[in-house]
Amino acid sequence: MKQIAQVFNIDIVELMTNHEKSFFFSIGDNTHNLNYVGVDQALAMENEKLKLLLESKENEINALKEVIALLKAK
Repeated sequence: MKQIAQVFNIDIVELMTNHEKSFFFSIGDNTHNLNYVGVDQALAMENEKLKLLLESKENEINALKEVIALLKAK
């Protein structure tokens, strides 16, 4: 998002809160995608924060699964 805002020479907040024009952008990879269509800035930021928290928790769960697997192998 930051790079997109830089390309258009506008602030990232302005990119997310421009209510005069509709826009669509997608963030993610093959497993995690977030799509925004002219959403309110606060909602978009909260969604991004929750996405990062969820990703962190998923990484933690995967790490714990690896620890369990190693302990079972002993």
